[in-house]
Amino acid sequence: MTVAQNHFDQNIDYVEKDEYGNIIGMWADYFTSPIEPTDDNPNPEPLESTIGFWGGTPNLKVGGGYKKYAITFADGKFRPGNWRFFIRKDENDTWQTFTDIMEITDGLSPNEIKLHFGLDKDKTSDKQTKDYYKYINNILKIEYVTNDGIETSLDTTVVSL
Repeated sequence: MTVAQNHFDQNIDYVEKDEYGNIIGMWADYFTSPIEPTDDNPNPEPLESTIGFWGGTPNLKVGGGYKKYAITFADGKFRPGNWRFFIRKDENDTWQTFTDIMEITDGLSPNEIKLHFGLDKDKTSDKQTKDYYKYINNILKIEYVTNDGIETSLDTTVVSL
């Protein structure tokens, strides 16, 4: 146990005396300061966050297995939010919202997601799977936005098996 002590401050500490002037009690910080504390840093730095991935590269393979990603924050606390996905052909193209991606969050930590690009062959016809091949070499942006507005993204490339 650590015990700390500071000097008596007549403005906030209280000394209780009996009718003879004898001290019978002392209370530290009995009176609170009427001056509200101010924030030393009214414009704090934005909270740093990153999206990590399992495996050698963040790339997502058309028709491949699931790829796992996770959002982490510098302070180690999880913040609820939503995953979003965007795609574009190259650096000169504009981002388009992308919804043709399978997401799995069941059985994972709240900060994790598994993605699958292209449907499993046992769940679709070859034609539907081949339609995904047009996205090979496109840039896929995986983005996480917290409920309080913190945005974090990771750009990946869509690759073939």
